[in-house]
Amino acid sequence: MKEIHGRRNWPWWRSQRIQKYRNDTWIWKKTLSFGNYRYTVDKDPYDWCLRQSKSLIAIDPCITTEMRNHKLLTKIPRDLEHAVKFRFSKEYTLDEISTMLQEVRIRTSIGRYNTHITGDKRENPTLEAKETNDSESEITTGSHNCE
Repeated sequence: MKEIHGRRNWPWWRSQRIQKYRNDTWIWKKTLSFGNYRYTVDKDPYDWCLRQSKSLIAIDPCITTEMRNHKLLTKIPRDLEHAVKFRFSKEYTLDEISTMLQEVRIRTSIGRYNTHITGDKRENPTLEAKETNDSESEITTGSHNCE
């Protein structure tokens, strides 16, 4: 293929690869990988937004900017999502969204605590430890609320 087309830039080769291998199974795998990859405050927002946007465009080349922005916002933690939506406009570009994520992460207390996200379950290590201590005290005291 390289002998036929010669030297081309990476976006051209990427689009050719997507055209060649795009089938129902490939789209399904891309959709699943997009669904499993969520943003955490310790990741670089520019890199994360770019990767997620490319995945969305590969899955659906005709996706609108508004829909892409909405899908990106569903992949960030709730508190960060609220802070970004407060500053948000539907027509924002990818650069503006990633800059907004970085700004919120640095200037607010959201980026100061460690939040772990696994699937749809959002975990906070300090809250988790407190809840286990509370449940242990209920077991030792024998207080049950069963009906």
